[in-house]
Amino acid sequence: MLALGKMIKHNKNLLHLDITSTGLGKFIIKEIGSMLRRARSLLCIHLSGNPGLDNETTEYLVKRIRCRPNEDIARFMRIQTLIREMTKDFPA
Repeated sequence: MLALGKMIKHNKNLLHLDITSTGLGKFIIKEIGSMLRRARSLLCIHLSGNPGLDNETTEYLVKRIRCRPNEDIARFMRIQTLIREMTKDFPA
């Protein structure tokens, strides 16, 4: 959990984190929520399918998120365009 915490808090390039259906309980989800205050680059976190995700933890997470939507979405779109351009010649 310590490694995940450092990755969430200090990685300036982390855009998406998919920890769907990983068996996380309420305590761990709230721990992840406590890390979201420092996660400036994170645009999306996928937590569905975890037993600890309910209305209470969802509300807690929403209060912890500190993204800057317009700025971050614009950066994400530039990255997506760059990835598409770089991979256009690769077979599907």
